[in-house]
Amino acid sequence: PIFWRVGAAVVLQLVWCTHSWGAHKKTLCGARRTHSPTRLQGKTPKSGIMKASLAIAAFAALCMCHVWGEVPVQPDFQDDKIVGKWYSIGLASNSKWFQSKKQILTKCTTVITPTADGNLEVTSTYPAYDRCEKKSMTLYKTEQPGHFRATSRRWGSEHDIRIVESIYDEYALMYNRKAKGSDFFTMVTLYGREKNLRPELLEKFQQFSLDQGLPASSIIILPETDKCMTEA
Repeated sequence: PIFWRVGAAVVLQLVWCTHSWGAHKKTLCGARRTHSPTRLQGKTPKSGIMKASLAIAAFAALCMCHVWGEVPVQPDFQDDKIVGKWYSIGLASNSKWFQSKKQILTKCTTVITPTADGNLEVTSTYPAYDRCEKKSMTLYKTEQPGHFRATSRRWGSEHDIRIVESIYDEYALMYNRKAKGSDFFTMVTLYGREKNLRPELLEKFQQFSLDQGLPASSIIILPETDKCMTEA
């Protein structure tokens, strides 16, 4: 209810700004011959445009926070049980990188290890042409167990990462919200301790991805490969 009351207030602000813009426009047109530019100073349309822009930005940020706040985190998360070797089973994203690469992506291995300062290091090994490449990222803990922050220096992006759900010896469902400049992307990853998971877990992953606003065309179950699967 609070969200919608604030949203309504923002809409009313937009209406007021639009009305003000119309009034300013009429005043300027009607006063062109009878008022000097000095007397009209301070009544320019820019103030109305600025107020409308600020209102739109505030409403967008409010909607974003509302959606992000609904992404769950594994209850009673235990980071010592999430460590070890995982296989990437499913991947969903609306990023440009994913859309351009999804046709050639395959399963890969990911190893999660604890760091000396109590955070988590995530290292993925995947095939790239005729070699195996590794990509690592440190997940920094927040006050909420299972909720992490990360930064990619290579790509200049900030990540909000959540372990949504896990049976530690079987699967883990991870949510990643990436911010790069003014662009935001969502990625959902399904990990398994084995290379294959139960059909109901695949369905759970697909449904969760749809619930985050990702289209079905952006959700894939990664195909099998023998490349780099023993390199982790």
